[in-house]
Amino acid sequence: MSKYNVLWLDDQCNSDELQEIADKAFDDYSIKLDGLESGEEGIEELDKFVRKEVHYDAILLDARFHNKKNAVSGTEDLKGLSEVWSKLDQLEGKGILLSRFILSGQTDLTGSSIFKETYGEFYSKHKSEDIDRLFSDICKAADEKEETLLRNKYSNVFGACSVGFIGKHNEVRLMKILKGYENQDFANPDYFNPIRKVMEDVFAYCKRKRLIPLGVTEMNDQSRRIYNNTSLPIYIRRSVQNVVDICQEGSHRASIDTAVSSGQAPYLVSSTIMNLMNILIWIKTI
Repeated sequence: MSKYNVLWLDDQCNSDELQEIADKAFDDYSIKLDGLESGEEGIEELDKFVRKEVHYDAILLDARFHNKKNAVSGTEDLKGLSEVWSKLDQLEGKGILLSRFILSGQTDLTGSSIFKETYGEFYSKHKSEDIDRLFSDICKAADEKEETLLRNKYSNVFGACSVGFIGKHNEVRLMKILKGYENQDFANPDYFNPIRKVMEDVFAYCKRKRLIPLGVTEMNDQSRRIYNNTSLPIYIRRSVQNVVDICQEGSHRASIDTAVSSGQAPYLVSSTIMNLMNILIWIKTI
């Protein structure tokens, strides 16, 4: 299964030579290249992207390709690239971002300062090291974009990951947890351990706020102290209890992991993550 979807505009995208590149992208980098032969088709696909009918993590363009559908061979030029590039600029002005990359076999453009000033550096189809670097850069850009979107979407949750609350080191754990939530990776019990680690720092913060005595160290006991504190919101008390009951280690957890991975509890991971998010928003208020 592909991890990244990339819109690919190249009039030769269906050729045997470029199919080898597409196969490499999929096999080595989990990138699915969705090829179209013209800029006109590409712009239509970008409109679908804006309407959220399709999802892409990046766009990959040839330098010279057909501008119009069903164009005859030999009419490839830079107009298609120019018009798609302008479309991407328009979308960016509206806050709709899509990372752009150019993969070209046009050696005459290598020394063109005008091309580089307009479109930046490009990757060569004729250099295997360039192709590997391209796919690596696409993956990196897609990952950074996903993390940026998650930070913006869940800014109220990430706000708890600071020195004054549970510490910045929990950002990495929370990012992993929320990626799983967004990607609906709900048959994967591996999220319970990072959630448990986050809860350890939540309880440490609760001790600093005198909601839990310093001498109470066992996680189940800390959870009970929170649950029995009737001055706290009941939904928080129940959320803490539920998260700890699910994520605590031991034979009980082993049976829960099996229920999740087998599909018997298809919503348990998502509900536990949602409870955690409520807790993280709450601790900023105490």
